[in-house]
Amino acid sequence: MHSFIRPSLDQTWLRIAQVLAQRGSCVKRQVGCVLVDDTGHVVATGWNGRPKAMANCSDSPCASGCDGVHAEVNALLRAHSRARVAYITHAPCWHCMKTLVNSGVTRVVYLDGSTIEERTVRLAAESNIALEQTLA
Repeated sequence: MHSFIRPSLDQTWLRIAQVLAQRGSCVKRQVGCVLVDDTGHVVATGWNGRPKAMANCSDSPCASGCDGVHAEVNALLRAHSRARVAYITHAPCWHCMKTLVNSGVTRVVYLDGSTIEERTVRLAAESNIALEQTLA
């Protein structure tokens, strides 16, 4: 009999989010997101980058500010409000947290919390959304 360590679902979805982040075309930060439903199955995925009609940031960097669509938003656009858990490589910004709240997500699990804003934490708490930083 072989002994192996089976990763938890949190670890699994966060690792997939890390792989998806590699698809991101932003030159500042690559972010990936996995949305999961109540039964623990993937509903949608996303990564950050410019809108479909625009050249990728990696090909033509943004001139002023950021033109990118965040990974969470791209995933939510594909989810059709079935997602309940978001696994994200980085803590969501305040704008993405607002979108996650409106989409019905009840739990957000992220790896890198270096950019988290106090208003994101406050909004999650006020909306009864579990906001959890973890290690992959």
